[in-house]
Amino acid sequence: MYPIQIDVKKLNSSAAKSKAEKIRNFDQNGPALESANVFGLPFTSEESSIVLIPVPWEATVSYGGGTSKGPDAIFEASSQVDLLHPEFKDLWKVGISMEKGSSDLAKKSKSLKKMFPK
Repeated sequence: MYPIQIDVKKLNSSAAKSKAEKIRNFDQNGPALESANVFGLPFTSEESSIVLIPVPWEATVSYGGGTSKGPDAIFEASSQVDLLHPEFKDLWKVGISMEKGSSDLAKKSKSLKKMFPK
C-alpha cells in the first residue's frame, strides 16, 4: 500500500486552498460533472500532481488507423471509471487532469500520414 501525501507547505497558496476546497466538496461516488476534467475530477493541470498529455498521433501506425482519436476517447470514457482502487484509495486527491489536445499536432500527424501511404 502506498500512502497518498499532500504537501502541507503548498496549502498556503490560493491555488492549493482551492484544491483543498475542491477535495472537500467533491463527491467521488457521484456522477461526473459536465465541466469536469478527466475521470470527472474538478482539478486543473496547475492543481494536479498527475497530468495526462494527449498526443493525437497517427503518422507512424503500421496497421489500420484511429490512434489519433485515442486521447478524445480516453477523456470521454474516463467519466465512467470508478475512482475507488483497493491499493490507492485516495489517489484522486493528488489531482489528476488532462491537458487540451494540440490541434497543430493532429494536423501535422495527418499531413505526415499522407506522405507515407500504405
